[in-house]
Amino acid sequence: MNERLQEIKESRKLPCTYVTENSERKGYYYDLMDVDFHWLIEQAEKVKRYEQSLKNIYNWETRTDINKTVHLSESAILAKQALEGGK
Repeated sequence: MNERLQEIKESRKLPCTYVTENSERKGYYYDLMDVDFHWLIEQAEKVKRYEQSLKNIYNWETRTDINKTVHLSESAILAKQALEGGK
């Protein structure tokens, strides 16, 4: 497991109660630094890009031969961008 993710998983959590107009529920408040929060958001965005790349590759099987070449090039560009961090 990624070392950074493990550190975040082990961050301090404090019991709390979430209260709304009609209900309340028990939960935890996680004590995260801004840098950890932003790192988690960045990881979620990478996953979203990877999922889109995989979806594009999967959809490639249903295209005609002419469109497959164009689609493969697009998927390669998206995959490269995802690996480079979405640049």
